[in-house]
Amino acid sequence: MAIRECTPSDFPKLVEFWNSNAGWDEIDLDTWKNRFISSPDGNSFVVIAEKEGEIQAQLIFISLRVSYRKEYFSGCRPFAAVIGKKNRGLLAYKFILQLFNFGIQLMRKKSFDFLIMIPDPRWKSLAHLVDTQVFKFPLYKLEVSDDSNFNETGNQIRFIDFDHRQIDTLWEEISGQEIFMINRSKEFLKWKNSHRDYKIIGVFQGDLLIGLCTFLEKERESQILICDLMYRHEFTEQVIQGITDFIGNMYKNDSRFKKIVCLMTESMKSAFSNSGYAYGDYDFYFWVKILNPKIKKESIEISNWYLSAND
Repeated sequence: MAIRECTPSDFPKLVEFWNSNAGWDEIDLDTWKNRFISSPDGNSFVVIAEKEGEIQAQLIFISLRVSYRKEYFSGCRPFAAVIGKKNRGLLAYKFILQLFNFGIQLMRKKSFDFLIMIPDPRWKSLAHLVDTQVFKFPLYKLEVSDDSNFNETGNQIRFIDFDHRQIDTLWEEISGQEIFMINRSKEFLKWKNSHRDYKIIGVFQGDLLIGLCTFLEKERESQILICDLMYRHEFTEQVIQGITDFIGNMYKNDSRFKKIVCLMTESMKSAFSNSGYAYGDYDFYFWVKILNPKIKKESIEISNWYLSAND
């Protein structure tokens, strides 16, 4: 069994492996490259386990940037772990660990600063086997029904395009905070949300964009998932309440959806609680591994992160 980094010549085989084993969707080569390799932050790579020329398992390391006070650090997010059907069961964990550890070796060679990921819940049992810091973020929820009372939002909250000219201006202001955040520039936000049917809404004061979020309908879980929330600090309560009212009014008469949910960070808890949200009996696990010795371990405590569930 060989563990190695893929080259572009492997990509057609990886598409075939994905279509035969992932169980998500069937895609062509261009879609595969756009989804997994073409991050605007560059340098994504794929690690595979291979036996006699046949792919047994894959793990993709998506390249991204992490902002802290307008300084950017390079990072990777392990993603799309796929194990061949004949290697599942207990063997799957062996493959994941081998791919994960080999990927970290490559990240060091490529001079990445961080490994960060919100793992699949099935990965939780592996946390003690990998050398990462593990944090836990709660899911907050707000119940929605046809008798829910949401305020009318008027024109100050509306759907916008991922190419809206003020997104980068908003991100530039937010990225100056003393908190670690994954890049949410216009280019990266558009790419990141292009792989599923995310919608994006903006909150305005006059013509000024003061906040935004993306959201996704998750019909199987009967919920609307808020992601990529950004807001100017002085408008925190106004933005969160406005987004809640807008989404609530959209879905309160739709019997498919029973709640609005959001991954909750320390800086947002008070405002979301004031808008009626409460703990939703679920936690997201967040793994961080520092690869740059100049980054101090104590600097990445849980209170120093802003995350979104789709990070």
